[in-house]
Amino acid sequence: MSGNVTVTPSKVTPTPRLTQFVCTPPSLWRSPASIRPSAELETPSSPKLPASDFDYENLLVQIEFDQVIEKTIEELQAQAQQRRLKDLRKELTDFVKRTEWRYTPVEKLLGFDVKNSHLDKKE
Repeated sequence: MSGNVTVTPSKVTPTPRLTQFVCTPPSLWRSPASIRPSAELETPSSPKLPASDFDYENLLVQIEFDQVIEKTIEELQAQAQQRRLKDLRKELTDFVKRTEWRYTPVEKLLGFDVKNSHLDKKE
């Protein structure tokens, strides 16, 4: 089998949220509440902020990102399996062609006329 692996682009189309997530540096994935200075968070007078839409949006984007990665991996594995099967079929065909001289053709064993057989014609 060949050692060259060609990777075809995935058929998964990224959504705008996913594109935003991929293009955003990881330091900005946190919510604005987690970016505030720690002294401001520790003051007892400051009320806790409710979970914002930004947190949910990040969670959805991360889940979507994971799903896209899983789907891409599955597609690549399926393509690799198809390549392996194709290579194995080719190897088997080549082996049969190389070794067919060793054996008496089945048609001859069954009593058919091997020289005028439709199997001898090249397509």
